[in-house]
Amino acid sequence: MRKKAAACLLLAVMFAACTLLASCSVRLTGISMGYYEIQLNGEGASALRDELSELMGTMNFYWNLNSPQGDIARLNAKGETEVKYPETITLLRQALELQEQTAGAYNPCMLPLTACWNIKGNTENWTLPDSAAIQAAQEVVEATSLHMDGNTVTLVVDIPGEILNQNGNLTTPDGSETGTQKNTSNPGGNTTASPAATPDPNSITPGIDLGALAKGAAADRCLAHIKAAGVDSAFIDIGGSTVAALGEKKPGTPWMVGIPDPLSGGGFALQVKLTDACLVTAGQYQCYETFDDLRYGHIIEAYDGKPTPYMHLTTSATVVGPSAAVCGVLSSILSVRLPLVGQLLLEEHFPDYTAIWMQQDGYVYCSPALLSHVSVYGNADYTLMELPA
Repeated sequence: MRKKAAACLLLAVMFAACTLLASCSVRLTGISMGYYEIQLNGEGASALRDELSELMGTMNFYWNLNSPQGDIARLNAKGETEVKYPETITLLRQALELQEQTAGAYNPCMLPLTACWNIKGNTENWTLPDSAAIQAAQEVVEATSLHMDGNTVTLVVDIPGEILNQNGNLTTPDGSETGTQKNTSNPGGNTTASPAATPDPNSITPGIDLGALAKGAAADRCLAHIKAAGVDSAFIDIGGSTVAALGEKKPGTPWMVGIPDPLSGGGFALQVKLTDACLVTAGQYQCYETFDDLRYGHIIEAYDGKPTPYMHLTTSATVVGPSAAVCGVLSSILSVRLPLVGQLLLEEHFPDYTAIWMQQDGYVYCSPALLSHVSVYGNADYTLMELPA
């Protein structure tokens, strides 16, 4: 009888343990802004499954460039829109703040240039845009600004040296007409031009492309929702390059994040210990096009409208800090900057953020405060170096 009772007690304990584990550990996957995976540990985790899935779907709907009824797509199509999702206003304000903090290295109005280059990743028969098309697109990018009045967002284009005459044609200061009509159906100031051999900036539609900022913002908002629910251990991965960690994986064990090896084409080069922080990696190796045996990466420089040559000295940059949105923007900027230049930007304007620069020569440079959290993964052939403080 005692043995039977003991056996029953053991089974009851085992069942209770399994039930507790099932209720305290939740894994959620889906496709919004790319494939995402969310792991939750702790009491209340299971109740968040549907809420997080709905939140990711909502953000994807309103912020995705390819969602016709979303806030961003409507703004790009019409030049002005009444925002329906309140978080969009918050996101756009953050974009403008980051543009100012980075002295224009980040520009949310880059859509004409990204459309001009159209780098999507090994596209068949991709061709290099000519210099005139690039210059025209860059003129529009530099002339475009975001204006917000309550929930109304407007794209304003101010191309120097041109004004509207009484006929609605654009004219130069000497009074000669350019032959370009203002598109009165577009409050954003889009214009349509007569056919010409050289692209006219007024024929290019302005627009915003939030890219890594939107993906990071999605991670930030999910993390805030999880915290508000009282869960103290979670891990969010969006697209494999944007992650956010809450607490530890288990007491005494931080979350471990693998950093891809940009030189080998597969596997990990580094691993980073992450606790209560976000991490985003960017590099030209992730997406590029090939033309005449040269590779052109997807990260376009705002100052000249061109991608930095693929596989230049810095092959990737990883940024760690409290906001995945900020990490996303900074990782793109730092991936086309030398480590010392990038570290100076962090120290002066983003002191809560640290970074890792992987180099083509096998050296890895780390911000001083981050070095102790980084190690080479397995047998990867890299050497860790600390940047001077």
